[in-house]
Amino acid sequence: MVGMQRLIVLSILALMIINIAYLCNSNSNFKVEGYVIDENGKILKNVQLYAFKMIRSNEWKLISKGISNENGYYNFELNRGKYRIYAILDLNETIGFDYAISFVEIEVNRNIMVNITLIEGASIIVEGEALIADSPEPAKYATYYINMNITNKLMKSRVLMIYGSKLNQLASLGLPNNLIVVPANMNITIIVEAYFLIGRIIRAFNFTLTEKPLKLGRGEKVTIKVTKSSLRYSLNKVIRKASYVRENITEAE
Repeated sequence: MVGMQRLIVLSILALMIINIAYLCNSNSNFKVEGYVIDENGKILKNVQLYAFKMIRSNEWKLISKGISNENGYYNFELNRGKYRIYAILDLNETIGFDYAISFVEIEVNRNIMVNITLIEGASIIVEGEALIADSPEPAKYATYYINMNITNKLMKSRVLMIYGSKLNQLASLGLPNNLIVVPANMNITIIVEAYFLIGRIIRAFNFTLTEKPLKLGRGEKVTIKVTKSSLRYSLNKVIRKASYVRENITEAE
């Protein structure tokens, strides 16, 4: 009987030791380091870096900030978990962003090295409010999606392709909600997803910010009025409906 009690006590102690070891390991920090370079391999200094940790599904919390040094080197001390590291570089020599915002998504459970590649960028400022004929009020909020083909030059880095209300990290990154940073020297289309109150229901409407694909040079900045874009979409929608009704009337006659 005494032997059995000792065995139970030893088993409990062993489990406690294992749990303590696991907790210590899960709370320990790992080094995440690397270099920020452009698509030609040139080192980029003074790049602002932001480490976000996923705290639950599709919800990220800013954990740490950093900046690349003269050699383009950066490092973070992060505990175990899933992270996104964003890289932002805007030089003072141009009016717009000089590089598109990139990020890497990593699982931290050991010391790792992750390089981040930035490609040349430009800026779009969205002005005004989105309006459509279906709603008496302007859009409650809007999200902007960059639609384009990205080459494999980015390696493991990904260009940030969503801006506006659905970019949860917007405020933490210090970005205004009417800014879109796009890759430069590439044909792009901006898709607007605007939410309007129709009766008692919030409905989403998608339309393009410009009539034709846009191509901007490095550091360039343009301002586009979303009111004009949304009304153009709404007008085309009304014209299509009128055309459909006219065709039905003609067939009925």
